[in-house]
This record gives sequence, C-alpha cells and structure tokens, in this order.
Amino acid sequence: MNEGKVTMRFYEYETWKLKEGVNIEEYDQMLREWFQFLHDHKEELFQEWISAKYYKETDIEGVPSGRYIMVFEYESLDGHHAYKKRRNYKGPYAPYKLVDPYYHYFNYDETTCTYWQPIEPERWLDTDKK
Repeated sequence: MNEGKVTMRFYEYETWKLKEGVNIEEYDQMLREWFQFLHDHKEELFQEWISAKYYKETDIEGVPSGRYIMVFEYESLDGHHAYKKRRNYKGPYAPYKLVDPYYHYFNYDETTCTYWQPIEPERWLDTDKK
C-alpha cells in the first residue's frame, strides 16, 4: 500500500454498557449478525480493518462488570480516517446501520472511545502467531 513506508497499526478501543431492559439473548444475536455482516462485506466496506475483537470486562475472578469492549484494529491511522470519512450510513453503508448494535442496544452515556498506537511492537512477546 505505502511502498517503502512502514505503516503503524492503529487501534480504536470502544467500551459500553447496555441500555436498561435490554434482552441479552437478542443483543447476543445481533452481535453475531453484526460479525457475520463484517465477514460478508469485508472487502467492499471494511478493507482498512485488520480485526474487530469483542470482550466483556470482568473483575479479577472473571465476574462480568456489565461493560463490553470492542477493539478495532486498522492497517494505519490513515486507514482509520479513510474508513470513518467514508462510513456515513448512506449508500453501501445503509445496511450496516441496521445491524450496528450501537444504535439498538448501547447506553450512550456509558460509551467511551479511545485510540491506541503500538510502541516498538518488535519487542513484544507474542506467542499467538499463526
């Protein structure tokens, strides 16, 4: 993509709690459908995405706090910005809004978003390489 230029991955870290009264089975099903939508439309809509990983926050004993986490990995900061600029929920992105759980289940007052850039990833311990 950027011949001769090293690009650094860029991460968007989003957390949320659910709205009051949410049916957890319906929410879980919508997340499954959302992930399927990502897989089905990766090439045309999410080409800058490297991964989207879903977690629940827990205490040290594994007891859920009620907060959920999604970590979006982009090929680069420029890729993140290109995607965000293009995704306006119109045209080819209109169906995405229908399956995006943000608009259906998230408590907006309990939603946060922060961003990360790796530091010296060549020094990391990563035994999960495939």
